[in-house]
Amino acid sequence: MKKVVIVTGAGSSCELGVDGGISLLMRIADDIGDSARFNSEALDLINQFLSREKSKRLNNLPDIVRRKIYFENILRFKDPLVNWGKNGNSIDSFLRNETNAPFREFGQFAISYFMIGAEDWLMRQNLYGIKSNWLKNFLELHLENNMSRIISGELELQLITFNYERILEHFIYNFVRHKMQNPLKGLENGNDQANDFITRLNIQHIYGKIADLEWQNSAEKKHVRFGERNDNMLYTSLAMGNIRLIGEPLGRIDEDKISCIRKSVQSADKVYLLGFGYDESNLNILFGDISNLSKPSKQKIVSTVWGDKEFIYDLTKRYASIAFHERRCSEFVGDKAVFNLD
Repeated sequence: MKKVVIVTGAGSSCELGVDGGISLLMRIADDIGDSARFNSEALDLINQFLSREKSKRLNNLPDIVRRKIYFENILRFKDPLVNWGKNGNSIDSFLRNETNAPFREFGQFAISYFMIGAEDWLMRQNLYGIKSNWLKNFLELHLENNMSRIISGELELQLITFNYERILEHFIYNFVRHKMQNPLKGLENGNDQANDFITRLNIQHIYGKIADLEWQNSAEKKHVRFGERNDNMLYTSLAMGNIRLIGEPLGRIDEDKISCIRKSVQSADKVYLLGFGYDESNLNILFGDISNLSKPSKQKIVSTVWGDKEFIYDLTKRYASIAFHERRCSEFVGDKAVFNLD
């Protein structure tokens, strides 16, 4: 049996048009605007947050006064946010910083709001019309030809993501449903063999996800459909409760899950990193003692890398056990010479 692990970071989602990391930080800052103008999306975000907070504090104040206080607080959030982003830092690292603790709750609410909105945008797009589409390449060039191997157990494929959105689950599920015209031997008999197939991939969201999809959990107020509008405070609040800030200490994450992920990575024949940012805490989650990555090896770990030459050079020197390819995810996954499940 061959075992392959695919790890996706913010860069993989950015190629599909989903803001993450520094781009999400700047998106939030731009939408907040200034005291004279909030754009419609920012107004909706802020009004949802105010409605959510209404039952928690400032109840004794008139609504107009309470709104003025919150708007002023949110405006104070913008300048430090922009200054943080100028140094190439992410929204998550901004909110983790103790100096910015007063902004944390609104910031996490904003992340949830924009992630649901990103899924809504993707739902309205033609996946095949998105340029630099690594996911399309993965589905058509790799997954389709290996579905029977995954079902039979000849190939064990695991997907690990550091992203909150459910792009992997949604598009793989619908691709598999389309391809499964007849019941397939080796899967649970029933109305939803695609769900059983997804279960075999054991998709793990390191820092949580927006929520289960409706075919994963039909319980009311426990799922959010892919493509759901983000103008519903209940969905945004549900997502906020399900995600953790990227880079939070391991103590805040299920240790059993991390242990299983490390074992899976260590036992894999091949590990592919797509759009991974090389934050040391995230490397630690995957590999444990990252000092071992500095030792030359057979390079079973293969990674995309993108950025300035100095950054790339530093990575190649620091992590000699990783085979780096200076290519975008779509080109990387589209080249069977460097990415394959065989």
